[in-house]
Amino acid sequence: MKKQVKFLLLCLISSFVFSSCIEDGIDLFENISEGSEVETSSGLVQLYQLLDGKLVPIEKGYAQDAWMDNPIKHKEIWDFYKSMIPASEISWIKQFEIYDGEGAEYGYVTNLDDGLEKWRLGIAIDGAYTNGLNGDKELAHTIIHEQFHVMSLNRTQLNPNTNDCDYNTDEGCSLEESYLDDFVETFWMDILEEHQKINPNNENKLYRFYEKYESQFVNDYAATNPEEDIAESFTYFVKNEKNDNPIDIRYQKVQHFYQYEELVNLRDAIRSAGVTLGAAKMGENVIAKKRSCCKKF
Repeated sequence: MKKQVKFLLLCLISSFVFSSCIEDGIDLFENISEGSEVETSSGLVQLYQLLDGKLVPIEKGYAQDAWMDNPIKHKEIWDFYKSMIPASEISWIKQFEIYDGEGAEYGYVTNLDDGLEKWRLGIAIDGAYTNGLNGDKELAHTIIHEQFHVMSLNRTQLNPNTNDCDYNTDEGCSLEESYLDDFVETFWMDILEEHQKINPNNENKLYRFYEKYESQFVNDYAATNPEEDIAESFTYFVKNEKNDNPIDIRYQKVQHFYQYEELVNLRDAIRSAGVTLGAAKMGENVIAKKRSCCKKF
């Protein structure tokens, strides 16, 4: 009950920035519970629910720097996201979180339901505004990367009710001929068993794995696991020009997405959205970059 009262107060306070929280036919109390059991980031600044396409604040955190606690900047990031991604893909997103990445990360997505139909997008505001909004082009990179996580891990791509499959993620089993299933079968089968023996929290061993197979990954972060590999490879596919002679496996991974007409169309839509993307550098040390991304703001 206390959450509901807090929610309505926040709606009224925020009405000068966003359209009215109360729309005919919208049950606010029903929507506020959606995904409420899913934890937010430790650096939470503001969590929003998407109601009829509008951002409605539902949970407030603590901003260490006052400039982060600015709903106008939050909406600027959301509008930037909407300008890049087609509405049909945005429809998966039911919550939007602004948080302080503390110079260590740029964004994340997480599922809000067991059916993999509802997702939360989180964006680190310090990373988003490094040298101004998308000033270092990392916000655009993050949005493409995180959006492809949603596209490759939702209910059309995974079965959350079984672990009997060739490749199993935290969210569920990859379906036959899904994006992830095809990707793992094509590029990971000869190294997957070796990778699965590594503790996912052991960054040193993961980096040594990357160094051993450097020609197979677009950057060091892609070697984290197949889910990060496919998301980073897709991001390079969107941002970079087509390579008609992909020799190394990492270039073949980028080329891999051209077989999907819907992904080529999405690539074209993002590249024509008027957003500065910049080219993604092959072999970049992304992990170290993330640790120092945002401290200058």
